[in-house]
Amino acid sequence: MNQKLKEVFKGKVVNKALTINTGVDEFPRYVVEYLIDNYCSEETFHEDMEKVVRRLKENFVHGAEAEKNPPLHSGEPESFDHR
Repeated sequence: MNQKLKEVFKGKVVNKALTINTGVDEFPRYVVEYLIDNYCSEETFHEDMEKVVRRLKENFVHGAEAEKNPPLHSGEPESFDHR
């Protein structure tokens, strides 16, 4: 049943239990849900989530720090590797 829900409602159904204790509490839950849905599979969830958290921490700058830290490079933006 769970697999059927995911197939029928792709992009709309997320296992809420996976959004707890992700290590990125500074982001809204809907952002974490989106990232889990798009970049993590259940079979390799922990490895995929580690990659997502690492990318967020490498690239996210808190508002107060944004003025102190100019962009490191210009050009094409980087994105997550999609499954």
